[in-house]
Amino acid sequence: MSEQPACIAFDDLSGSVTVNGVSYNLRPKTYELLKLLASAPGRVFSKADILTAVWPDTVVEEQAIFQCVNEVRKTFAATEAIKTYPRKGYAWVLAAEPTAAAVAGKTASQQPPLWPVWVAATLVLVIALSAWLSVSDRKAAPASTMQSGKTLLVLPVNVQQLDSSQHWLRYGAMDALIQQLQTDKQLNVYQLADVLAILQRLPAAAEPDISALFAVSGVSEIVQLELTGVPGDYHLLYTLYRPDSRNKGLLHSNRIEQGLPLLAQQLSTALAGHPAAAPGFDQQFQNDLLATALTFLAADELDSARSFIESALVSEPDHVFALYLLAGIHLQQQQPQNTLTLSKRALSLIGANPSPNTSPYHARLLFLQGTARLQLGELTAAAPLLTEAAALTYRDQDWLYYAYSQAMAGNNALLQRDFATAYPLLSTALQYQQLLACPQGIAQSQLDLASYFLLTEQPEQAQQYLQQSKQLATRQGLVKLLPDIAHLELALQQQPL
Repeated sequence: MSEQPACIAFDDLSGSVTVNGVSYNLRPKTYELLKLLASAPGRVFSKADILTAVWPDTVVEEQAIFQCVNEVRKTFAATEAIKTYPRKGYAWVLAAEPTAAAVAGKTASQQPPLWPVWVAATLVLVIALSAWLSVSDRKAAPASTMQSGKTLLVLPVNVQQLDSSQHWLRYGAMDALIQQLQTDKQLNVYQLADVLAILQRLPAAAEPDISALFAVSGVSEIVQLELTGVPGDYHLLYTLYRPDSRNKGLLHSNRIEQGLPLLAQQLSTALAGHPAAAPGFDQQFQNDLLATALTFLAADELDSARSFIESALVSEPDHVFALYLLAGIHLQQQQPQNTLTLSKRALSLIGANPSPNTSPYHARLLFLQGTARLQLGELTAAAPLLTEAAALTYRDQDWLYYAYSQAMAGNNALLQRDFATAYPLLSTALQYQQLLACPQGIAQSQLDLASYFLLTEQPEQAQQYLQQSKQLATRQGLVKLLPDIAHLELALQQQPL
């Protein structure tokens, strides 16, 4: 916020706004949006609030808001005037000193809304999404007008493997990566709106033609990013294109806001041409194999994913991440002995040579071991492994696998009919899955609680959680849960009254 208050006046007749004596002409709807936000500095206006106030009795898409916000930001380019609150809305943050001509009518009812106190998923990206649709009359600056050096174009992120509620990351993560890369003074990075303007020059296609993109843009490098996984467990697969070469890489991160700076650093190093950053043939081949495996894994094609990971392990048998992925696949395929063998090998490698790149997998590998013991019916052996996994994931703030560990420990207690222990564990698992906003995890946790209430002869509560799970699974297309839901429905029907 500005140190000195800004003197703001609105002229409804001309549709202009005057700030500290300087007048700006705006489009009518942009003027109305600015007037609304400036009427209550600091208040977060939701998109619904803005649509109701600026477009009453008119059905428009949210992109209209983005375009108007972007125009305001361009108008006040020298200072921050509007702040984006991801998933909440926008606020005017330029301090205002009212004048006689300034906006009036701020009422006691215009108080900041009360937002949920819980952290909505661990996905916290401070991203300016407003620019992405304002491309109709803006042309990309040619490379010749920029500083000399490498010119980079970042493509919209492929988010097809993510839940639909996260598809906003197609442009949100793209913009965040662009902003991260802009801190490198040796790079000229096209802004999001410029990229979209360039893409409009190409024929419409699901994926852009990279060769044609080089031809129409004049850039020296292009980055293509794919995002897979669920909240708390993301994979960032990237391809760095040059006119005569292509390099693939991957990163794993619990939270996107942690992964994108690491990706930007890795890309900056590669673009700087450091010898250490250029992968050799063996490393590039391995990156290609693992990137392909993750793509198959995201599509739930486990056999194909396993084949590519096993091929990657041929060239590097001690690759901890590959061992972790393969152990998880064997667990999903009901092959617990293979999971135990692979996870034990990976844990021994971490113990012998701990590093920041491999240590985060320690707790997850313990979880895989505990779950494998459960599959084998070794309930007593599973308990301490799951307890340790829960303690380590909580310490590391790996909330997804903390939820998983609690859920499996709760199911272990259910199998032993230790209901007093099971209920708090299963409830905690659901709570953290809800915080992560992971549909699959929420539906599974609801199903686990339905099982608990069925076993403890509380059919009404069991029916309540079962219906919640079924509705979510149906709405989100979680087909893998449907057989378990049907089985539990049958068990409830057979429950004596």
